[in-house]
Amino acid sequence: MSEPQFTKKQLLSSKTLGFSTDVIEAVLEENKTYTRGQAKRLLSEFLKRKV
Repeated sequence: MSEPQFTKKQLLSSKTLGFSTDVIEAVLEENKTYTRGQAKRLLSEFLKRKV
């Protein structure tokens, strides 16, 4: 069974990801869906990147 997919809007309203809405807004795309694991990985990678 595949993991549920969520839109950016759904993930923004989620309180369980542990990331600020600003980070979610900056990283995730509007017209894509993500599993919870994919979203967490993308958000973590964004926060760990070198500037």
